[in-house]
Amino acid sequence: MPDDDLELNIQDALKNWGNGPYMTFLRPSADIIVSQAKIKAGDFVLDVGAGFGDPALELSDIVGPSGKVIGIDHDLESISIAKGRAKFDKLKNIEFTAMEIPKLEFPGSMFDSVISRNVIIYFDDPSEFLSEQYRVLKQGGRIAVTVWGSNANNPLMNLPMQVLRKHLPKSASTEPAPRSTPNVSKRANTSDPNVLVNLLEDAKFNDVTSGKVELKFLGNSDDAEVYWNQRLVGSPASQKILLQMDEGLRELAIEDALQTIRDLIDKGEAYGEAVWASGTKG
Repeated sequence: MPDDDLELNIQDALKNWGNGPYMTFLRPSADIIVSQAKIKAGDFVLDVGAGFGDPALELSDIVGPSGKVIGIDHDLESISIAKGRAKFDKLKNIEFTAMEIPKLEFPGSMFDSVISRNVIIYFDDPSEFLSEQYRVLKQGGRIAVTVWGSNANNPLMNLPMQVLRKHLPKSASTEPAPRSTPNVSKRANTSDPNVLVNLLEDAKFNDVTSGKVELKFLGNSDDAEVYWNQRLVGSPASQKILLQMDEGLRELAIEDALQTIRDLIDKGEAYGEAVWASGTKG
C-alpha cells in the first residue's frame, strides 16, 4: 500500500468486495484457474499473490475440512485484510501469510495445487517464479496461472491507465519497480498464450495447456466510481502513477479516468481478456 500522500478509501472499497463490480469483472480469471488446477476436497492449495484474499477464500468450501488453503502476498496490509475476511467468515481451513516472491518459504512437494492470478507479469524473467512453484508441488500436482491479455483486448483496464499517464509531469517515471533478473533485457510477452506455455514447459511442467477467457463488466455507468475505487486499492501500478502528481493534478487525472470508464460502459466496450495456462508436475 502507498503512503498517506495518496488517500485510498480502503474500507469503502472492501464493502461488498467479493461481489462488487471490480471482482465480478475479474471472476472469470479466478474461475478458470480453479478449474484448471483441478482443486478438490482434501487438497492442500497455495495461492501466490493472494492480495485481499481472492480467490483463496472461495477455495475453503472446495477443499473442505480435510483440506487447507494458504494465501501469500508481499504486502502486509493486504494480508491483514485477507486475514480479517477469513476470520469474519469463520474459515478454519485457510491462512494468509506475508512472504516475498519468487522464493517460497515452504518445503518441497508440499502442495496439491498452486495458483496465481496476474502475478507472473511482474517478472521480466519468470523462470525462478515458476520453478519455485514446481518445487513446492507434489508429484502429479497442478499449476494454474492467469495474466492479462493484450492491451488491445483489455480496454477497461488499459485505457484508464493511459489517461492517468497523460497527466503525469514530464519528469515523472512510469517504469515499474524492478522485481526482475538484471540480465534480462526484455519482458516475456505473457499475453501470448504460446509464450506462457513455453514458460511452463521450460519450468519442467508436463501436459501444459493454455487459453483465453473473456472478462465482462456487468454493471452500468452508475457503478463506475465503485469499480474505480476497488480497482485503485488493488492496483499498485495506478497508485504509483498518482503518487507522482500533486493533489490538484491527481483529482483531474482521476476524474478523467472515471469518465473514460463511464464512456466504455455506455458504449458497451467495458470488457477485457485474461490468458491462462496450466500444467502438471510429472
